[in-house]
This record gives sequence, C-alpha cells and structure tokens, in this order.
Amino acid sequence: VDYLVFGLSLVFTAGVGLFLSFYKRKNSSSEELLLASRSMHFLPVCLSLIASLVNASLILGVPAEIYFFGAAALPIAIAYNFVGPVAALVIVPTFYNMKLTSAYEYLERRYNYAVRIVGSIIFGVSLVSIQSLNLILTLFIYAVTSLSLPVAVGVTGGICTIYTMLGGIKAVIWTDTIQMVIMITGLIVLAGVGSSKVGGFGAVWQIAKDYNRVSFFEWNLDPRIRNTVWSAFFGQWVNYIGICFSNQMMIQRYLTVSKVRDAQLAVFLMMFFASILIVSVAILGWIAFAYYECDPLLQKRMTKGDQIVPILLMEILGDQAGVPGLIIASIFAAALSSVSSAVNSLAAVTLEDFIKPMHLKLYKRKLNEKMGTRLTIGFAFMFGAITIGISFAAQYMGDKLIEMTISVWSIFGGPVAGVFIMGFFFPWVNSAGALSGMLISLLLSLWLCIGGLMYKPPTPILPLRMGNMTHTIP
Repeated sequence: VDYLVFGLSLVFTAGVGLFLSFYKRKNSSSEELLLASRSMHFLPVCLSLIASLVNASLILGVPAEIYFFGAAALPIAIAYNFVGPVAALVIVPTFYNMKLTSAYEYLERRYNYAVRIVGSIIFGVSLVSIQSLNLILTLFIYAVTSLSLPVAVGVTGGICTIYTMLGGIKAVIWTDTIQMVIMITGLIVLAGVGSSKVGGFGAVWQIAKDYNRVSFFEWNLDPRIRNTVWSAFFGQWVNYIGICFSNQMMIQRYLTVSKVRDAQLAVFLMMFFASILIVSVAILGWIAFAYYECDPLLQKRMTKGDQIVPILLMEILGDQAGVPGLIIASIFAAALSSVSSAVNSLAAVTLEDFIKPMHLKLYKRKLNEKMGTRLTIGFAFMFGAITIGISFAAQYMGDKLIEMTISVWSIFGGPVAGVFIMGFFFPWVNSAGALSGMLISLLLSLWLCIGGLMYKPPTPILPLRMGNMTHTIP
C-alpha cells in the first residue's frame, strides 16, 4: 500500500504539473521552456522558491540538529526575514529589468565573457554537489523503511526528468507548488500525531527545556562552537544574500512572472514563509526527543542522526496503511523539487552561457529557436540522467561524500556571490580584479575547508535519554 501511495502521489503531482504547463501554452520555444514566457502568477512562483530553499537536507537535517545539538541554529529563521527586503528591493529589480535568462549574463555585461564562463562553471559544480546531498539524504529514508532504493530513486528521478524535459520551468513551478502542499500536509500530520502521543506540545516543550534543547541564542565569539548567533544569524544572512544574488535556480523563477512587483512579492513572501517552515520542521526535532525515552541511536535502531524523522514516522504511523507512503513522498518531494529545479537551471545555463555564444562566434549568426528548444530538452535529459547516476553511486560513498558535498557548496558559493555583489555595489571593480578575486577566493575557501576537515574541532552531542538516565556520547 505504501508503495502504491508513494508512486501515485508522485505521478499525480507530475501529471498535474505537466497538464498545467501545457494548458494555454502558446508555443514550445526555449523562452517558454526556460522562462514560461514570463506569464506565471506570483503565488506558485513563491511556493516553488520555498521548495528550492527548504530542501530535503533541511527537512531531515534541522530536526536532527535540534535533537542532538539543541536550538542554537534556529536564529537562521530570523535571518531569513532580513534577507527578504534586500533581495526584493535591490536584487530582483536589477535582474528583472535586464530581461536575462541566465543570471551569468549579468557578469558578461558588467565585466566580460571570461568572468561569465568561470562563474557559470562554478555554479554548475556547486549545484550538482548540493543535489548529491539531497539525494544522499533520501538514502536515510530508504534505510529505515521498506522502500526499495532502486525503485524510489528510479521513480522519482525518472518522473522528475520527464516533466522537466517536456514541461520546462512552468511544469517545475506547478509541480513544486503541489509538492509543497503535500509536504506541509505530511509534516503537520506527523507533528500532530507525534505530539499527541507524548501528551501535547506543552509536554514536548517541557521535556526539551529540561534537557537543554531550547537555548536559542549562544553569544560566545569562539569560532569553534558549532552554532552561535554570529554564525546562525549573521553568517546565514550573508549566505542567503549570496544565494539570492547568484543562484540561477532562484533568479530564473522570479523572472517567470509578468511584472517586477510580482517578482518582488514572490521573493519577499518566500523568505517570510520559509522562516515559518524552518521553525515548524524544528518542532519535529523536539517531538522526536520527547517521544524517545530511550534514544534510538544508542539502541542501534538507526545509524545516522539524520534518520530521526524517518524512524519517528515509521514508529508512530507505520501501522496506518498508506500514511507512511504519503509522508515519505512528501520528503521525497522536497528532494524532487530541488532536483527538477537544478535540471532546468543547468539546461538554461548551458544553453545561454555556452552554446549560444559559441554558435554566434563560429557561424556568425544566432542559434535558431527550433534548435534552441531541442537542445534545452536534450540538456534537461542529460542532467537528469547525471543526477540519477549520482544517486545510485551515493550508496557506496558513505559519510565522506556528505562532508565533501557540504564543503564543495561552501567553497564555490562564496566566490561567485562575491563577484555579483562587487558588480552591484562597487563600480570601480574591473574584469581583471573580478576574475582574479574570484579565483583567489576559491583557493582560500578550498584551503579553509580542507583544513576544517583535517583538523575538525569536536562538536559534543547533548546528553541523550536512556530511560531515567542520560548518556553522553564523547
């Protein structure tokens, strides 16, 4: 039954997304596939943006963070609301009024083609890396449920690739919207049933408070501490400002609406509702901690902390036919929406930043629309296949790949965002300075990340429950 519900929910969302993408479609040009002919309503665009921002890594990772390390990371939810105004008032109007398809076209107009190409390559590497993390996290669901990994990955990856190829960005946005509704519904059901089994949210909060899981603000300046206000608020504010400046997945979405005011509204609402969703997901961590009087990690019932949400799901709803399949589909939906967005964005970047300029240089004329459409569909298929291949390889790479993925995202994200920010606010920065600065920053980030992996400071887990006693993992 769970297999049936899981499969039908994904097929239904993809089918509706494809139908809405073809409904009243005027043409099948590359602009339609990549920008929906700038005809989308701001509300589905907002939900699609949230789906990309709050992906599977956050849905599974935030409750685990709360469960094992406490609430010191939650100031990130406050940071979101300070990102929204800057993104809506500064970033969105600039990109929207330039009528771009690829965000990296801006780098050529501001600097030169070399800066554009380097930035685009760095973006591609970072995006493939972060999708690897999302797909690896689906392995944690597979590990504690009866779902077959090849079936789950094959179904989700295949559906994702098909609707992205055929329906383009419009199918991605509509499918994201439906998947967000499924995901929120599933999380509400899990939180409601879980808290009721513990005795209500008041009991959950009291247990979390008794075991020091509700300390939100750590003001210590020591950079070796896992989460402080400085890293969770200020650090994440900088991180998400950088994402809004330079991430093709985000920029491409708000370019699909018809008016700049709609784009601003979509981005502002995205950050506001994402902050609420992060807090809601964090509540699952408190519920899990209150529910398990004997910690499942200490009992060897799970092997990784990020499995806490899937194992809680199977524990409290496993006997309800079809319900686990629906909620697992909601978690897979978070990964699926990110992957579909990535596939479409990578197709856009490849076509706009590489193929079209090369064609113009070689043949002294622009690429015709029919060929552009075929290439867009072909690139979507290629990147979808690469993503599926990575997901199958991930099961043999263990924890190392997770650390590598997070590190690569950190290494590549900052330098690219820095070039965009310099272009916006520092008019005296030239092409040579931008390119050299981006590459030097890349090397320094690489050095810092490698050093952090080699000489990683200890991050002690808070005491875990074992009946009437507590146990501390060294």
